[in-house]
Amino acid sequence: MPEWAAGPAPQKSAEAAAGGSPASSASAYGSSTNSPYMSNSGSPIPREPQTEGGELHAAPDRPDSSDLPPAYIRLLHAHTGKEKLEFHLGTTVRPLDYLEASSYLEVRPGRCPLSIQEEQSRSPVAAAELDLRSGAWMTAAVAGDGKLLLFEDERETSADRARIRLLHLADGRAPADLMIRDGGTLFRRVSYGSSSSYITLSPAELELELCEAGSLRTLLSPQSITLSPAQAATLLFTGDSGLIVLADGS
Repeated sequence: MPEWAAGPAPQKSAEAAAGGSPASSASAYGSSTNSPYMSNSGSPIPREPQTEGGELHAAPDRPDSSDLPPAYIRLLHAHTGKEKLEFHLGTTVRPLDYLEASSYLEVRPGRCPLSIQEEQSRSPVAAAELDLRSGAWMTAAVAGDGKLLLFEDERETSADRARIRLLHLADGRAPADLMIRDGGTLFRRVSYGSSSSYITLSPAELELELCEAGSLRTLLSPQSITLSPAQAATLLFTGDSGLIVLADGS
């Protein structure tokens, strides 16, 4: 994420100013007739891939999917205890180290199989069939306990604004609040396996503290984060390694 000079004090959205992040919206993800997801829900991906004779097969594409704008998906390895994993998305293979994210991959909308295995032993870790909506930007993450989670990402294009959310993938850790040091609370009670909604701020450099929800018990040391203009970002909490900043939708 590019560096830039600190701007004016951050301006919270109306929801954040009222006391923390707003609840995730209930906009549906996927096809209009079979949509198990909600935006930013972090629900485990429910459908398993179709198999035949031990082989993984994609479900048939929607008839008109080739005429639609693509979907974009980012792969994220956050599975503790697994040094390197291979992500197989359709015919694309991406090896990722622990806490590494891929760039966004352009994918035809519709159903696409995703399987994850250990690089050395080829032991399976997780598998599911994704239903990708045309024009959507998504993150597929394998979390600390091996769950495969799907999150819808957002974008920001205004030069005087930045957007952030908190994604909690630290297995075994309590729900978290994210606060500006000596300032207000940005997100409240974000639990493991879920993300907050996005909030809009002015570009700035912020000193942030992550605390156990409802208390001042810190989960991480204070950390300085730069919010770049015209950029949405995910602040990823995975344990003791500090907040990891992922640029969304780019």
